[in-house]
Amino acid sequence: MGTSSAARDPELEKFFAEQGVAFEALPYAEHAKLERAWNDIYADVWRLGLRYKSGFRAERAYGVHGGLFVLVPFLGDRAGPHGVGAAMPRTVAYRCKAPNVLPDFTQFAPLDFFVSPPDLSWTMLYSHEDAAFGCSAGPYYIERDSLVPPTRVAAHRKHNSKRPR
Repeated sequence: MGTSSAARDPELEKFFAEQGVAFEALPYAEHAKLERAWNDIYADVWRLGLRYKSGFRAERAYGVHGGLFVLVPFLGDRAGPHGVGAAMPRTVAYRCKAPNVLPDFTQFAPLDFFVSPPDLSWTMLYSHEDAAFGCSAGPYYIERDSLVPPTRVAAHRKHNSKRPR
C-alpha cells in the first residue's frame, strides 16, 4: 500500500488557513489506519452497486456538515471507483476543524482523497477523474447508514463466488 511517507501540501494548508480551518498533519501510521478503515466500509460501494450520491447531489449532501473532519489522500492504487495510477508521492492526511460548514475541496481533486468525520459515518470522495472530466462523475458522497447491511454484502459475495466466470 503506497510509500511509507507522504509530504505536507503547502497549497492545501494555505487553503485551510484561508477558510479558517484548524489543521494538523497526521503521522503515516494513522493515515494508513484511516485509509484501511475507509476501505473496510466504503471500498465495495461501486462494485456492489450500493447507494451513493454524485456531482451536485453529493455537494448538496456534503454542504450541511461542519466541525471535525479528516482529509485522507489514498495511499494505494484505488480511489473509490477509479484507479489512481502509478505510485507517486502522496500528500499527508490531516485532522481538521472547520468553523462552520466544511470547505469545498474540488480544486484539490487531483490529490485523490476522501473527507469524513473521524468516525467515518459519511464520506466525500474526490478523485483526479473528477478534475479531468470537469466533475462529470464526482465527487461522491456516501453515508454509512445507507449502505446495505454487512450480512447482505457477505451473502452477495458468496452468491457471486459460485457463479461461473
